[in-house]
Amino acid sequence: MVNKVNNDLANGYGNLLQRSLSILNKSFDGKIPNHILSEEQTIFLHNTLKDLEVLREHIDNQEFSKYLEKIWENIRYGNSYIDKKAPWTLIKEGKLDEAGQVLTFIMELVRIVSIYLSPFM
Repeated sequence: MVNKVNNDLANGYGNLLQRSLSILNKSFDGKIPNHILSEEQTIFLHNTLKDLEVLREHIDNQEFSKYLEKIWENIRYGNSYIDKKAPWTLIKEGKLDEAGQVLTFIMELVRIVSIYLSPFM
């Protein structure tokens, strides 16, 4: 289980962080933009916060692999979302507001996921 967690951290979580932070540093002076999120983004984050109830049950029942799998679903979504929205392309096209909105969403997702991962770090 330790090897799987480490691989998931490096490949999924680490990849999402590295790409997001690189873009923020390069194009937003290292600051997280403060953009209003879309309805889709808001709903996803709200549902991610609601995952806490399920995650608590998994911890209480010592179902650590189920706990982590729920978190990896969110990380995989974040990586898929950033690939689909391609903020690096939006920046090249001069669409900084759109890129900023994508990065605002991703960094909020990373914040939530980081809190959920903290018992395992």
